[in-house]
Amino acid sequence: MDQRDTQPGPPSYVPSYAPPQRTPNKPTVRRRTAILGSAGGLVLGLIIGAAGHSTSKTTNTATGTPSVTTTVTATVTAQNAAPAVAHTSAVPPPSTTAAPKPAVVFTTTGDGIKKTESFTTGPNWSVAYTFDCSNAGGQGNFVLQVDGDLGDMLANALSAKGADTSYEHDAAGSHYLSVNSECDWTLKVTNGG
Repeated sequence: MDQRDTQPGPPSYVPSYAPPQRTPNKPTVRRRTAILGSAGGLVLGLIIGAAGHSTSKTTNTATGTPSVTTTVTATVTAQNAAPAVAHTSAVPPPSTTAAPKPAVVFTTTGDGIKKTESFTTGPNWSVAYTFDCSNAGGQGNFVLQVDGDLGDMLANALSAKGADTSYEHDAAGSHYLSVNSECDWTLKVTNGG
């Protein structure tokens, strides 16, 4: 007999250890934690929303018994959700001050070369003028200036007759007009025009 047959020893079959294999459909611990966290956030949102619910009572007209209707508004929160960003555009409020209505502050008529009386205007104003040279024998010259020879020239025309409007901007204060013409003319100063 062989000694190997009589001596105790390790069994002839030794099982080998292999770690359990992961099945593809079974979620990992991290995925389970994320899923449970999201579900917990959802439940928390429903609880918070239910706390702000409203209840209204109505009466069933057929049976005369009151019935209760409950409306629940749920707020759902998600884990790792991006914060909400509110976008607003700055729109200026509508203007409550209306532009001043044009008002005539000075009118005059004349002929030949003259300076007018003084008048007072706001920052923006206009002068409407007409001239007619029929009494001068046909064609004539019409020159109109603000505040004398060194002021703004508003008109310089050579014609038998004409009419137009000239505008002044950023010129508030006291002014007068100078006319150099052999023709008959009219002037109308409008503030805000």
